[in-house]
Amino acid sequence: MLTIAEIGVDQLIVDEMQEFRKLSFATNQTTLKGVDPDGSQRAWDLYVKTRYIDATRNPGRALIAASGTPITNSLAELFTLQRFIQPDALQERGIQEFDAWAANFGETTTELELQPSGLYKPVTRFCEFVNVPDLMTIYRMSTDVVLKSDLRQYLRLPRSQAAGVRSSRRRRARPSSPISASSRSASRRSRRGRGSRRRATTSCSRSSPTAATPRSTSASSADP
Repeated sequence: MLTIAEIGVDQLIVDEMQEFRKLSFATNQTTLKGVDPDGSQRAWDLYVKTRYIDATRNPGRALIAASGTPITNSLAELFTLQRFIQPDALQERGIQEFDAWAANFGETTTELELQPSGLYKPVTRFCEFVNVPDLMTIYRMSTDVVLKSDLRQYLRLPRSQAAGVRSSRRRRARPSSPISASSRSASRRSRRGRGSRRRATTSCSRSSPTAATPRSTSASSADP
């Protein structure tokens, strides 16, 4: 079996980095909700390979990670992401341990929550980030955030099918030429003319029985 040293890999490019978010770490806050110190074998395997490449072959450029959702469930996932991509920056600032990192950038709250037993119990959990400008300054040292507005400079986004249907309907509703518009107006005038003649014929047919009734009456009176 070949090892990663024998293969000669000098950089790892990983897409969907959120799949490796469960990296184990040591902490004294084991009862803190929103923090899961237990990791997965998948994340640990990637972390070990990244540290090896960074130490032996390609310092500072061992991993290129991409993700559309770097934080999915808990605030501790940002700490895990920084451990992957910028461990030296955390080491320089003395926040390489989770408890030190959380004390600087995480806010905890304690609230009463209803338990399955029907009783209320105080629960402490991470609720929000603090010192966000400092955290983003460190984070953006090694990351590049791409927004949808940035993609429009390089990509041509496809139009949705619903938008195409609406535009085709608008094109059908518009007159194609002045000739077709005049023909439609002429057809409307002809329909109005037929409608007026139909109303005149109907009025005449309704008045004819009234005129014939005296004649029939007079004929029947002349028989005796």
